Amino acid sequence: MKIRPEQIDAFLPKDEHEVVNFIVKHLQSESPELIDRIPLDGLREMVGNGVARARTHGLSSLADLTGFVSIMFEIAPNFDVIPAIRSVLRDPNVPPDERFSKLFTKELNAAWERAADNYSPEAWARAWFPELRDELG
Repeated sequence: MKIRPEQIDAFLPKDEHEVVNFIVKHLQSESPELIDRIPLDGLREMVGNGVARARTHGLSSLADLTGFVSIMFEIAPNFDVIPAIRSVLRDPNVPPDERFSKLFTKELNAAWERAADNYSPEAWARAWFPELRDELG
């Protein structure tokens, strides 16, 4: 049996609302301890802002958006401002759909530690990071 790409596409979220709901459900099933004290409306807003933030880096696949937002909850919502991480996410020599997977190398271990140490809750707001203000809208 072969499943055609258009059949798979039928099951994927079609708009931002569906993307946000998918990621919320993912977090609820995979990382409930990270979100259990966040009211559902607040969680949806945080996830929506995280998706918008991920899109500023050219990320668009559901897997990349889900991974990006999950890292915001697990490590820090502002992990993408760490220069080494940001340079991977913005590397013009790598297609946007390949950048996210390049974040998980030994060379970036120190950057991930720095991201966790520099956790900033303000990064959950859409316009927190000055460089991203225009991009986030």
